[in-house]
Amino acid sequence: MTPLRFYKREAKKSLENNWGDAAIATLVFLITTILLTLAVQGIFTLCGINHTISFTENFKSDWASTIASIIALPLVWGFYVVFLGLCRGEKISISKIFDGYRGNEFVRIFTTLFIYCIGVIIGLILFIIPGIILSLCWCMVPFVLKDHPELKNMAALKESARIMNGHKMRLFLLSLSFIGWLIIGIITFGIGFIWIEPYMMTTLAKFYEDITKSEA
Repeated sequence: MTPLRFYKREAKKSLENNWGDAAIATLVFLITTILLTLAVQGIFTLCGINHTISFTENFKSDWASTIASIIALPLVWGFYVVFLGLCRGEKISISKIFDGYRGNEFVRIFTTLFIYCIGVIIGLILFIIPGIILSLCWCMVPFVLKDHPELKNMAALKESARIMNGHKMRLFLLSLSFIGWLIIGIITFGIGFIWIEPYMMTTLAKFYEDITKSEA
């Protein structure tokens, strides 16, 4: 069985001459997400809609941010695809981040990722552990949508779960190995995430490539 450190080592190799482009791609992704959120909040404000809902005195929710996050789902898919391509020897292309909004792919990508998010959120709210398990089962969905254009919605979710069968604990442990990096990202006021996020995404893509190739 492939040691977990292999994926991080291979991710560094893929990023070796691409750190600058990877950082730019991450910045574009983050800035686009922020601008999208501000735009939705602005629309709510112009329409006189209160987008902050108070459930209790200490618990408030910004519905504008939630809606922006939903609209950004194809953007998230594009971000995954960029680093999957990097693992396959492709050059980082910023325009690929927006590919999820183009052509007929939008509906397939959007609906599948929406179901994914709803399922994980319900699992986390109800029992927490099922939500974590679902997130591990379905974490390869963006890659599945890229490699299997014939799959959508529950078929794509099932394929991700099939791929992750027997690998969930390994991916969980691999994710835990980034805790130190996440702490660095926090203490650098988020600036470190410009490089940490590409490292994590490329490692995940390497993991996906390895477990799918082992099936061939």
